[in-house]
Amino acid sequence: MQLYLGLVSKETLQRSMELLNMEWDDFDDFLNKYDSEVNIEDAAKRYSSWLANDGLGYLLYHDLIDEDMAYWLGGSGLVRQWYKWEPIIEEYRKRLNDPELCFWFEYYVTRMKKLRDEKDLPEVLTSVRS
Repeated sequence: MQLYLGLVSKETLQRSMELLNMEWDDFDDFLNKYDSEVNIEDAAKRYSSWLANDGLGYLLYHDLIDEDMAYWLGGSGLVRQWYKWEPIIEEYRKRLNDPELCFWFEYYVTRMKKLRDEKDLPEVLTSVRS
């Protein structure tokens, strides 16, 4: 329950919404607006979210939480976050020469997408606004 309550706290949900509302044109624009060298607060929010998902992916891989629990902890919100951050994470991996950055976050999303497919659920949309 502690894990769940942390994930659904007002602070965690607000952080997630703030992160999903960030906008940029390309990676360099992202760096100029949100990288830790220019915006420590937003970088801390981002890494807090990424590392929480990374930790859940690690727990899932080592069978410390089962797939069903992981799904209900992250679900469609996790996939939505990954769609937002994947291009940024990929570029950080290249530029930092760190291919393992957010490895477990990606693992977690891959497993959850597979579960959604098995449940015959549609692909997660990134916004309710078209």
